[in-house]
Amino acid sequence: TGNSWMFRHIAPDSVPSEIFSAAESGSQIAAGSKIGAVARWHQPVFPEKRNYDHIHLEIIGPDGTYLNPAAFVATVKDYYPPVIHNVYAVRHGSDEAAMLDGNNRTLNGKVDIVIGANDRMNRSAYQHSIYAAAWSLDRLNDDGSASSQIPEQEVFRFDRLPFTGERVQLSLVIYRDSLRLGNSRVRANGADGPRFFLINLTSGSTASEYSASNHLDTTRLANGRYRLTIKVTDSAGNPRRKSVEFQIRN
Repeated sequence: TGNSWMFRHIAPDSVPSEIFSAAESGSQIAAGSKIGAVARWHQPVFPEKRNYDHIHLEIIGPDGTYLNPAAFVATVKDYYPPVIHNVYAVRHGSDEAAMLDGNNRTLNGKVDIVIGANDRMNRSAYQHSIYAAAWSLDRLNDDGSASSQIPEQEVFRFDRLPFTGERVQLSLVIYRDSLRLGNSRVRANGADGPRFFLINLTSGSTASEYSASNHLDTTRLANGRYRLTIKVTDSAGNPRRKSVEFQIRN
């Protein structure tokens, strides 16, 4: 198929010489061949607080994009939907954030909409990022009706990463490292605690390009009350929805 498979965390001294030779010559390896042993993992992985041996499987397509390994290997049925912990409005171009929690928050100017979210598989406390996310925006009218302002748009779907080349682009555009919430800071978390991801919903979509310059410009919307609806799913299709309301006053 032209895909390149990369198995990380394999103990180098366990790889048979014929595997190295095949890699150097570009030869095929027969299905079922032993390519090595998983390296011992010496750092606890939270929240399970235990060591466990594992590999990172990376599959790169012919065009250089990273593909979702879950589409290539057998996984157990997942019954746990992702969790949206919080929704934040972030002043575009900064890390200054306010939580959208139903407390009649007022927005103005250019903002990024960021969610704090994670997901887990069955029988595991290990957290990872969501598979897909979408959002829409409705204006709430005085007569109790709602009118669509931004139809539902899919932010991303992890069949493949939306970038080629250096994957750090994700953390610079789609993901955020941290947000400043008043005098405190909300941080995304990798391996040093229960994994938690800050995902920028306004950085682009699967139908358009992604850019750190993308944002929600509230000045293009009429002043009034709005409802933001967010939907996230895992690769098994388990959904989670969350809606928050806020005012726009420019």
